[in-house]
Amino acid sequence: MRAFITGAGGFAGRYLTDSLRRHGWEVSGLASRTKALDDDIPAGDVLDFRRLLELIGRAHPDAVFHLAAASNPSKSLQDPLPHYQINALGTATLLEALRRQAPRARTLIVSTGHVYRPADVEGGLDEDSPLHPSSPYAASKRAAEIAALQYAGTYGLPVMIARSFNHAGPGQSSHYVVAQFCAQAAALERVDPSTEAAMEVGNLNPIRDFLDVRDVVEAYRLLVERGEPGQIYNVASGQGTAIKDLLSMVLEEIGRPVTVHSRQERQRSGEASVLVGNPEKLRRATDWRPARALNQTIQETLDEWRQRQSGA
Repeated sequence: MRAFITGAGGFAGRYLTDSLRRHGWEVSGLASRTKALDDDIPAGDVLDFRRLLELIGRAHPDAVFHLAAASNPSKSLQDPLPHYQINALGTATLLEALRRQAPRARTLIVSTGHVYRPADVEGGLDEDSPLHPSSPYAASKRAAEIAALQYAGTYGLPVMIARSFNHAGPGQSSHYVVAQFCAQAAALERVDPSTEAAMEVGNLNPIRDFLDVRDVVEAYRLLVERGEPGQIYNVASGQGTAIKDLLSMVLEEIGRPVTVHSRQERQRSGEASVLVGNPEKLRRATDWRPARALNQTIQETLDEWRQRQSGA
């Protein structure tokens, strides 16, 4: 199988690239605008239509994974336009390139659970739950979904959509909550034990659905292999974890008293209280099950931050 990945140099993209190659796939694609991943995955811009035509025409992919995105909900509130350009127009640009160069390639468009109206629903939000994007990031992802479904319906492209909820793991930017807590915790371990250890956090009350990034990319692979074109699938655990409990799990790993300071500037405007997904449709289609518990993800992410901060 030949795969083409956009956003292959990003957090999930690198894990997906490695996973597919371990499963015997030939992988090519596109990394960020400024840094190639390897000879088969050059740097490029998903908005560069001619470049996409060239690369997809050369790759002849059987499958396409569209991960390239501007993916920071908080940043999108201050700077909306790049999110609409990359997420909405970038998706449309890719779909048109596929229509011309690889119309039979099974394609996965990665969206987000943030398109839903937050609600505390038993079993989690399913694919038919009400939608209410509350940030430019979420709205741009919903626009990308609409474009994907239109290309599937009008042109017959075998396109599927994955609505991914929170994912974490080693290598993630500290802009995201698990990595942020682990980065601070690893730094506190290096502070003199006789001094006070303090951590700055945002709102600890929201409840979120966390998966390990390695389980997420396994779901992506299985969806491309077994999913039904034209369908939307949640990629979620179905389990909610309060951010305060997530913090407690991280602090348990470092074994020293920590004073926690909640800072207004770290809190997101209009942040949803509960956002948990129902993964049953994905499970029925692919037999996917997550293999890693959240505490394992935290342990491995913290270990990676310890190595970064020690210079190892």
